[in-house]
Formats: sequence, structure tokens, C-alpha cells
Amino acid sequence: MERIDRTRFVIDPVWKLVKREGYEKIWKIFLDDCERCGFIGFDMEWSSINYKPVSGNQAQNKKKPVEGQVATLQLSSLRVTFVVKFIDLFYLATKGKCYNPFGRFSKKWPQYRIGEKKNSSYLINKIYQDIVSLLQSDAVVKVGVGIRGDQVKLQRDYENLILNPCVDLVTLAQNYPAKKLDDTSSCPHENSKSSNMGKSLKAMSVNFTGKILNKDYFVILSNWGGALGSLSKMQINYAAEDAEASFDICQSIFVQAGLVANISSPSSISGTSCLSLLEPLILKIEKNAPKHTEKQKPPFYNTSVPPESFNNLLSSNLSTIMNDVTAAQGKTTKMMTSSVHT
Repeated sequence: MERIDRTRFVIDPVWKLVKREGYEKIWKIFLDDCERCGFIGFDMEWSSINYKPVSGNQAQNKKKPVEGQVATLQLSSLRVTFVVKFIDLFYLATKGKCYNPFGRFSKKWPQYRIGEKKNSSYLINKIYQDIVSLLQSDAVVKVGVGIRGDQVKLQRDYENLILNPCVDLVTLAQNYPAKKLDDTSSCPHENSKSSNMGKSLKAMSVNFTGKILNKDYFVILSNWGGALGSLSKMQINYAAEDAEASFDICQSIFVQAGLVANISSPSSISGTSCLSLLEPLILKIEKNAPKHTEKQKPPFYNTSVPPESFNNLLSSNLSTIMNDVTAAQGKTTKMMTSSVHT
């Protein structure tokens, strides 16, 4: 299916300057697409780390994967894709600053965290409010694979931030059949977002759009929300492609099922909204989200501000280590005394 090239707009507010005129122009086009089509492709990225607790018994000391906060959000329409370093945008807009591990030394580094220094607070707050309003807008359905899990995680990581309404692309394809959904993924891990259905974003992209997504695991497992640098070109391309694929798959499902005309150009989408077709399949999440538990808290390395419990965690671990050392010294002394008596 022929389509037009998209404009990609990256918002990395700590590390890059955001031009107000450019943002407002692209956001206007994006909103126009939202109004005409009624949906956007959605995806998000975060980092995970295998964390090994310092204290506890041997069974408890096994490494366990710990998820960080949602770091980036990707929003894709017919003509525009936004890649947003949301973890930094959130803290700048709500707290006025982000965690800086080199804060004491970096005041005279001219290009270090240039965006945080020079982006106006007005623009940062405007971008934040624009995105939050869109995430919660009932007039724009967010589509993706395994998007229910994204709803839950986003609200868990950012209290009171609701992602509504949403539709899972696997469910959409089953309700508006046009092609058999064969899983063409060569790697079973790529199906993790919808393992119970045996479908993946990569497989659906091939089946419905003919495009093969590049799943580079060095990029997938990279640091998406760290405080040490901007998003790389590889990260931006990977993140943008997933959200774009979600939009294109949804569009293709409707076109191949004969429900809408080809909407691959701005002139042909006038008055074409798929909102009514998506409404019966909408997933909504309630506003009373579960509060953080100790396991749900993001790890220190991936947050924009250190967690309140970090110092307590450090001191308790040091206390445990010192107790272990003292106990070991006591055992050694006892053994030496026993050997002298014998």
C-alpha cells in the first residue's frame, strides 16, 4: 500500500533544543491527522536491568529483572511521528529539574544538557500538557500490539496519567478479517507483548504492510531513560518505526477489509474517520491505579531523580555487610582459639 513519508520530530528536552515554531507547526499537522483518522499508532520504551540484592539468603540473591520507568513515548499519525523522552519531560514540567549525576561539576560545560539550560519552561509545560491531553483524549484511539500492558505500566509509573482509549491490533485484525495472521517472527522473544495470541508487531507488519521491522537487540536492551546522554539515532529509528508500524497496520486492516478507502495521502483522508469502527473494541483503564510496591519502583539508574529510599537502601546494605564481616571475624577467632587448646 503506497504511503507518504512521515516527518519525525524528536523531543529530548534535557539534551536538545526544541524550537517552538517547529514544534507548533508539526503538532498542528499531527492534530489534523488525529481529527481526520481518529487514531494514532502508539508505543513506548523503557530499560530493564537484572538486579541482584545484596542481602538475603542464597535463593533470594538470584538476579531478577527490574523495570525502569517508561522512558520514551512514540506517537505516530499519517504524516507525523513524535519520539518523546517523556521521563525527562515529566520531571522538567512537574518538578522543574531532572537528576544530574554531574551537577556539581557541569556548570561550566557549555553543551552539557543544553536543552535543560535553554528550553523555556513555558514551552516544556506546553509540550507536556499537549501530550497528556492527547493521551487522555476520547476523540483519538491509540492502537498497538499488547497495548493493554502499556496502559497499566504507564499509569503505574506516572500516577494519574491515563492512556485512554486503546485498541489492540490483534483484536482488531480478528474482528475485521482480511488476511490470515501467520506469525512470521523468527525469534520467540519478539512475541512477548502478545504471547497468548502468537502474534507480534513484527509479524503483523509483514502480513499487513509488507514492511520488515528491524529488531536489533542491542538497541532494544539499551538505556532508554538514563541521565547521561541523548537518544541515539538507532534508538530514535527503532522507536519511531514501531509506532509507525502500529498506525500502518491499523490503516491496512481497514483498507483490506473494505471498510475505508485508501487513506495514504492528505487529500484522500478528508472526512475519513475510523473512530466508529474502533469504538466497539476499545480498552479502557480506570483512574484508580494500583500504587507502587517495592518491586514496581523503578531502579535508581533509570530515573531522573534518585528514589527517596536509595540512601536507606545503601545504609541497610552496608549494615548487613558489616554484620557479616563481624560474624566471620568471630568465627575465625573461635577457630584459632580452639586450635591452640588442642
